Amino acid sequence: MGAGSACKLMNNILYAANLVTVGEAVRAVQAHGVEPAAFLDALNGASGRSVASELVYPRFVLTGDHDSRFAIGLMRRDVELAVSSLPDDCRVPVLELLRTVWSRSAAHIADGEDTTRIFHALPAIADGHPSEAH
Repeated sequence: MGAGSACKLMNNILYAANLVTVGEAVRAVQAHGVEPAAFLDALNGASGRSVASELVYPRFVLTGDHDSRFAIGLMRRDVELAVSSLPDDCRVPVLELLRTVWSRSAAHIADGEDTTRIFHALPAIADGHPSEAH
């Protein structure tokens, strides 16, 4: 694999990680009674911000629009390639966990659906139960 392809895959897997971690953080603050939009406003002025928190969640998840124009099937492919293309001696335990999360999302979200729908499937993925996350 060339350097450009490797960098593209690592960029996409970091974006995939941000989609999941921001989603889990939103669910966590909701459990504490915090409104997601208020949390994202605070987060985006702090060190944990990302494209997912600044753009994707406010524009596509909280609004219910789910049209970021990145199909979840393509994200699953990129996450799988990013991890499976590594040599055996390159251990990446967090990325391997992320691969599991995105792989499990296939049971809940069709390949053609938007990546932003991962937010709605996170509880079912964590529980290992079927979900109507579409």
